[in-house]
Amino acid sequence: MSSPSRQFINSSGKNQYAQSELQQKYFNLEQKQTKQNPYNEGQMKQISLNKLSNQNQKYNQQHQHQQSYQNQDFVENVQPSYLTSQGSRKQSDQQMVSFISQIQISLNIVQICAGDNHVIILDDQFRVFSQGSNNYGQLGIVGQSYLDKFSCIEVLLNYQIQQISCGSDFSFALSTKGEVFSWGQNCKGQLGLGTNQNVQIPTLVESLFNKQTQLKISDRTQIRSQSSEKVSSQQYHLFNRTESLDKLFKGLDKFAADNNLITSSKYEITSILEVGEQVSKISCGSLHTLALTTHGKIYSTGYGESFALGHGDEKSTNIFNEIKLFSTTTKKSEKSKSIIETTSILCEGEYVEDISCGLVHSVCQTNKRMFFWGITSEQPLNISQHPQEILLEDLVQPQDNYQQKIIEIQCGQAFTLLLTRGGNVYAIGKFQGEMPQKDRTPVHVARRVRPLSFISKICVNGSHCLAYSKDQKKVYGWGNNQYGQLDSGVPQQTIMTPIEMANLNDNNQTVLLSCGGYTSYIITDQPYQIKQKLNKQNQMQVQQIPTSPTKRSNEEIEMFRTKLENNKKQLIQTNNELQRQIDQITQEIYLMTQKEEESQNEVKKLKNLIQQQEKELNFYNKQIQQTVNSNIKFKIQNSEKFKDVKSRTFQPNLEIKFQDLEIQNKITEGGYGIIYKAKWREIVVAVKKFKIDYNNEQQIVEFVNECNAMEALRHPNIVLFLGACTEVPNFSIVMEYCQRGSLWSLLQNHSVPLTWDDRRKIALDIAKGVFFLHSSKPPIIHRDLKSLNVLVDDNFRCKLTDFGWTRVKPQNNYMTNKIGTYQWMAPEVINTFYYTEKADVFSYSIILWEIASREPPYRGIKGDVVAEKVFSENLRPIIPPSTPKFFSSLIQQCWEANPDNRPSFKEIVKYLEVMIIE
Repeated sequence: MSSPSRQFINSSGKNQYAQSELQQKYFNLEQKQTKQNPYNEGQMKQISLNKLSNQNQKYNQQHQHQQSYQNQDFVENVQPSYLTSQGSRKQSDQQMVSFISQIQISLNIVQICAGDNHVIILDDQFRVFSQGSNNYGQLGIVGQSYLDKFSCIEVLLNYQIQQISCGSDFSFALSTKGEVFSWGQNCKGQLGLGTNQNVQIPTLVESLFNKQTQLKISDRTQIRSQSSEKVSSQQYHLFNRTESLDKLFKGLDKFAADNNLITSSKYEITSILEVGEQVSKISCGSLHTLALTTHGKIYSTGYGESFALGHGDEKSTNIFNEIKLFSTTTKKSEKSKSIIETTSILCEGEYVEDISCGLVHSVCQTNKRMFFWGITSEQPLNISQHPQEILLEDLVQPQDNYQQKIIEIQCGQAFTLLLTRGGNVYAIGKFQGEMPQKDRTPVHVARRVRPLSFISKICVNGSHCLAYSKDQKKVYGWGNNQYGQLDSGVPQQTIMTPIEMANLNDNNQTVLLSCGGYTSYIITDQPYQIKQKLNKQNQMQVQQIPTSPTKRSNEEIEMFRTKLENNKKQLIQTNNELQRQIDQITQEIYLMTQKEEESQNEVKKLKNLIQQQEKELNFYNKQIQQTVNSNIKFKIQNSEKFKDVKSRTFQPNLEIKFQDLEIQNKITEGGYGIIYKAKWREIVVAVKKFKIDYNNEQQIVEFVNECNAMEALRHPNIVLFLGACTEVPNFSIVMEYCQRGSLWSLLQNHSVPLTWDDRRKIALDIAKGVFFLHSSKPPIIHRDLKSLNVLVDDNFRCKLTDFGWTRVKPQNNYMTNKIGTYQWMAPEVINTFYYTEKADVFSYSIILWEIASREPPYRGIKGDVVAEKVFSENLRPIIPPSTPKFFSSLIQQCWEANPDNRPSFKEIVKYLEVMIIE
């Protein structure tokens, strides 16, 4: 006996004729309506598509019973599988109904995947079956809003499907030849079909369609006609509808040309894959999708406002685009045969091995590292705009350990599960968070789920997780239990510690797990006993139901009266005791009220005293302000916005207009601004142009302070201040130009020979400059002394520069800590707020070490790590063995941990002046 599908194919000629006649009527009707109400090409096609789609849907509903798939036609002599599911599902009235069931399915299931309200399975014959809600077409079967039993998706019967994946309300399928099909909800373009309309039937994703290994679009019609005897009823309907639409579009194009209507160019989706490249894995999130190819590339489509697409922006897209950050570092162009550099975070020899999608984030694993991006955590909220690396808490580089190699990645609602080859489970995100270091830089560390061990499979969807131990033959679950998807007998809505959900038989060899939005699924090859716990609350309600009244004897009535009298007396005594306690509490409240009134009177007195002190303070502040105003000479030019910024003015010849400067080239650039080489009044000068936020008054004050400091400091070993530009937006300092640049660059340039006497003179110049600062009254502390802030002129004379952090020494030595650069920072500056000019001596010792070694200090160690070890472990750089004793001794004296043991710069200058070169 032929199957229903065969019977429908045999009668397809009649059905095709009926559909063709119907489509022709719509085409004629569209021509008449268009002459009366002309639209552009896109609107005309959309109107026709909508009407034709509605009519075809009615046509399919009439023949649904003839096309329905019967499972028994495909399940002969097959090892059955057992599907256990528990949780809640939506009925037709949208109400949630709790359930737990175990059914036998006459299929050898190899994969299961669940969405919010639907589930899809794949058997060993490459066939795909679906069950559940079909509101958005996520089942891939036309004409049904809900299916209680699994039905075959006939459109995919001619393809060897190897992988399936489900989003919230959409589905994907991947064939062994790399063909990708998508269907269901498409509101954010998550299907990757170039449109945002929902799709009822599995449709080929043409952007992932490789022309070298697949059929060309232009040859589809011929191939359909040759294989028409092999396709099922739904496939024939899909192909017939596509041919009719092509005819309809041709007629619409002809009508537009006859009436001189403006038509736009046809949108055609082209393949984005390279020659020989095909998709190897698909992963679906809530509203976005990732695709991994055999070339190690990742493509994404769908909702992008959570940064889950990996492109670094919030743009959504309805077509797959490559994530450039995971492309190969170099790429050869076939036409020009030249190497084109591309942006990538992958190291040499690193490639992507696996991908996974959560609700609003994505994860990928390479052969060396793991990355995630998007909304990766909710508590606390963490949004990673660009991919961030994940580490395991008990191993810094997990790929170096064979047992710690990640073999499976699963993502849920803002959290991620990782399974290692050793059977350990790690989590990061909602239930496990970030580990902040002492420098407040977040490190994304996945923490181990301690109760679990010897795990072989994991699964996540939404907010609950499943894990299976092959050795223990047990399934564990934790997370959200609001709908009973973990254990209906547990009253907690959230289970933080994994609990045992199933104890399987020893004969079970194949176990599959899947988590839906409200349901958990377990597939085994042998049945097992389901755990059903009684709900204690319901049990108590049953016990409270009263029994029917019966006649009692006089003795029983008398006993009851006596018992009632005793209870009454006991209640009276209890009432009296409670009344006594109430009186006592009332008395205590009265005493507390009196004390509170006394406290309020004291608070009023303190407030009056504070107000009086504030008045005195304001009086003194006014006097100080008047004194400062009497010395004010400098104002920001041409800006009413900063009229309240107090500073000193320059002499007329120190005020320089920016247009008078002839900028030549950029010397260097940093966070503070840009330094240019320029010409002013026929001399070569250096111009330091500041990067200033003109809405930030504090930055304006810092610029003015640096101008004032440089104007007051005049010494042969301090860079000469020539003037400043104070007009918005060209805030700049003009100073003398030092030909040889910074001392840092001179020491790093080993082509410039330096004798030890040359190095002694360099150290002496720096010491003289700092000694000039410390000799001021009151003393001036540089606070950012380093080789980068020492300039060298043509005569190898060193001069101090960059006085942005310079501060007059206060009387109590209290100043801001952690000022300067970590590699040159003194221990007392790192950890305390009290330090003196001896902090500059410590920074000077690191410069002496640079002069001796001609190497950067603490090479390869991050600045924050250096600061911590300098303070806690007394870390210092190693002095080169070739350093003369006099130089080595001076270095060690200057970096003493106790500031009082360090020499002053007056002593250092004398020491260097009488120093004899060995």
